[in-house]
Amino acid sequence: MLRSIRTRSIRTRLAFAGAILVLLTAGSLMWFAHKDTVTALRTLERQGLNNVIYLLERELTAAHSDALKAKITAVENIKTMLRQTGEAACAILGETADMEESQRRELLSLWADTPAVPDLHIRFFQIDEDAEGLHPSWPRGATGGAAPRHEYKALPEPAQKAIPSLLAGSAGEFIPDGEALAWITKHDNMVVLCSYSLKDAVDAAKANLAVVAERFKELLRQVDIQETGFAAVLDASGRIVAGPEHAVIPDKLCETLLAGTFSGAARRVMVLREEGESDQAKSASPSETLYLLGYFRPLQWHIVLSAPLDELEAPAYALVDGQLRITFAVLAAGLLLGFIIAARIAKPIRRLANLARELPEQDILSLDTAALTRKLPLRRKDEIGELAQAFGHMAKELQTNVTRLVESTAVRQRMEKELQVARDIQYGILPTVFPVGTAVDLYAAMRTAREVGGDLYDFFFLDERRLCFAIGDVSDKSIPAALFMSMTVTLLRVAMRDEGLSPEAAMARVNDALAADNPRIMFVTLCIGVLDMVSGEVVYSSAGHMPPVLIGESGACSLPRSGDMVAGVFEGDSFVSIRHVMQPGETLFLYTDGVSEAMNAAREQYGEKRLLAHLTDCYGIPSTETVGSVFRTVDEHAGDEEQSDDIAILTIRYLGKR
Repeated sequence: MLRSIRTRSIRTRLAFAGAILVLLTAGSLMWFAHKDTVTALRTLERQGLNNVIYLLERELTAAHSDALKAKITAVENIKTMLRQTGEAACAILGETADMEESQRRELLSLWADTPAVPDLHIRFFQIDEDAEGLHPSWPRGATGGAAPRHEYKALPEPAQKAIPSLLAGSAGEFIPDGEALAWITKHDNMVVLCSYSLKDAVDAAKANLAVVAERFKELLRQVDIQETGFAAVLDASGRIVAGPEHAVIPDKLCETLLAGTFSGAARRVMVLREEGESDQAKSASPSETLYLLGYFRPLQWHIVLSAPLDELEAPAYALVDGQLRITFAVLAAGLLLGFIIAARIAKPIRRLANLARELPEQDILSLDTAALTRKLPLRRKDEIGELAQAFGHMAKELQTNVTRLVESTAVRQRMEKELQVARDIQYGILPTVFPVGTAVDLYAAMRTAREVGGDLYDFFFLDERRLCFAIGDVSDKSIPAALFMSMTVTLLRVAMRDEGLSPEAAMARVNDALAADNPRIMFVTLCIGVLDMVSGEVVYSSAGHMPPVLIGESGACSLPRSGDMVAGVFEGDSFVSIRHVMQPGETLFLYTDGVSEAMNAAREQYGEKRLLAHLTDCYGIPSTETVGSVFRTVDEHAGDEEQSDDIAILTIRYLGKR
């Protein structure tokens, strides 16, 4: 049991919480440090390899550009020589145009057979008069008879394509002539074809590329990538052109390069492991190697940089090992320190817990708060001291509040008793015994929103054939409304029963009496009527109240309203009466606005239309059922919403003469 209590104590929990916090913090730091370190090392290594391959590509591009420029310069010199030779041939053709044919042929043959540059060949062709073919001219067939006719197809294909443009006025074009470069031009009806072999230029370019390869090999020897990494260059056949002696290209990588997967890509990253390959480096194992691949399109060379990932991640693992040692040392110190701090925190908290446990068992009203305060750890300046001060303040306030609660409870009980008495008195004023065996079926009910309310109803017989009835709604609520309602009922009975006034005269008498002494400007909506139970005639006068509803065989409808002015505001107001003859079986329904203005949760009122539609189905049923059904439909409409206004209903069903 003691061991269980210690395990559940704040001291132990705080100590464990501190240890867990240290472990979580240390573990998170180690994990993120290892992850960030590995990521940073890989990023730096990849950037370094990118820089290396960039420098290698720049060096290779520069060397290749130099060799290419030498080749281009040689070709441009050959073009210049061919163009100049063609221009010289055209000039000679122009100067010898006036010579005799044999002399001209001999001179041109001599000039073509003795060129100023070795390997330079010059040929002349004569255009037919119809410009459809060429005759070979000097030096070939220079001393023979008439030269045979040749079609365009007798020339090399590039020369055939150039002849139409020459005939159209072109100055000349360069065309390939086997392994040589040729310049073809025209003068009058003669075509000159000058060609020169490119063998020397090609041999010079190959020699320059060999020099480039040697320079690149020397450069790769200077590249140092970790301990076992290397930089190498492979040609299009997969042969290592340049690289250190320990450079070994895996078969999988060599197959990928020769398959053209990386051809055309500027740079690609590839990770090879024992079981396969992946395009990007993810989680590395000691058997994985990072390869950065470049491609030099002019020479179709692949540049390969290799970096073993185990050598790359070795610093990260060393860092994690060091962090583990530091973490265990900090954890041990943290546990000890946490246990000490938790003990200091738990002791005053346990004291407060004991006092809190004892407080409910004492008599709060007679509690010695001074003695309780002396037991609290108020000298502490931390949160425990604040908690102790709050506990002492709570005890004092609790004693004060309990005293006030006892007093207020007694006052409330007295008020509730008085309100109940007032409710009994108010309901006692209203008639609750309904006539039986007469010409009317009468029933009335009232439901207040509070203990007492301001709605009223009343009925009494004036004589054997006349029934007086009334219904009203006072403007206020609770006790003031109940008092105003009692005054209204008393004045109504005096005016109708004692003085025998008509409904409109009684209404005027009630209005003047209420308005004479009304400091709060309260008012009442009131409807007073008299039913002749022999003839069925109803005479009623209204002071701002809803008109009565007549429920007949054809449905329910509202009778005319006799006046809109409420009673109890201005003295001297006059009122009028309205007459209506009821037929046997018809019902007169009177109600207050608590029925039509009842609201549901959507703030929708019950409304007069819904009331009339419901009362249409109430024809011919007893008054008690009519009143009960109206209350049920109003409650269904309101749902769980609290009743906001008083409700009073008076129903008179005329049965006919008895």
